[in-house]
Amino acid sequence: MIMENMTLGFGSYVGKYQSILSIIAENNYGNSIGNLLKQVPNQKICYVTLSKPSSKLAKDFKAMGVNLENIFFIDGVSQGKLPENINAVMISSPFALTELSLALNTAVSSAAFDVIIFDSLSSLGMYHSERVEAATRFAAHLINKMGHSKSTLVFTCLEGDMKSKIIKGISPMIDKVMMVNDLTIIQPKHASYGMPFAIAVMLLGAISVGFFRQDTGLTGYAVDESAFHIAKTITLPTALYFTFLFSALAVAILYLSTHWKR
Repeated sequence: MIMENMTLGFGSYVGKYQSILSIIAENNYGNSIGNLLKQVPNQKICYVTLSKPSSKLAKDFKAMGVNLENIFFIDGVSQGKLPENINAVMISSPFALTELSLALNTAVSSAAFDVIIFDSLSSLGMYHSERVEAATRFAAHLINKMGHSKSTLVFTCLEGDMKSKIIKGISPMIDKVMMVNDLTIIQPKHASYGMPFAIAVMLLGAISVGFFRQDTGLTGYAVDESAFHIAKTITLPTALYFTFLFSALAVAILYLSTHWKR
């Protein structure tokens, strides 16, 4: 068993190793999965999910720039009808190991996929906490099945579950253990517009304050009757107020652009 502490380079592991255990920090799980998928943009992927509905994953992956055309989901957690705009099949429940095993056997035997991602062993252990031995045998059977395949099997699990019985049970069978510690946050595409808008608002505030500010000692706006125009006269406290207002607006724009989810 080979262990490395890295994220970049995952694409080169596909085809080189038949089984990989990817251990991911809980506080950056979704982004780390997205990073892994973006490193194999041209590979055919079978994505088994026991963590989130495939419709939610597809939406998140699309926002990260992941190519969904090459991903086929085996969904063990969705209820009801799956959306027609994603490639997926649904099993009855995450507890149905026999049904899940049949679906995976079909995927592996088809030789249609370069990568099979199982998300995740942590979820598998949670759903089968009273049947850990059965869950471990299921994972071991899947690893053995890969011995007759050219695909790469990738198990994911949370870092906090490294000492779980399932992980301990299959670790000797795994070709490579990968610690995913890349905390790069993938923002949705619209986030890239936030910084320019925030800077523009701050510049507008600075220009406006400089334009309006005059050392006249007057407060507010005064009317110059001879010229019939408004003389723009703002005292220092008022100028500071405008500076704060524009700065707060810029911060709000930047925050919303990086946290807003469609």
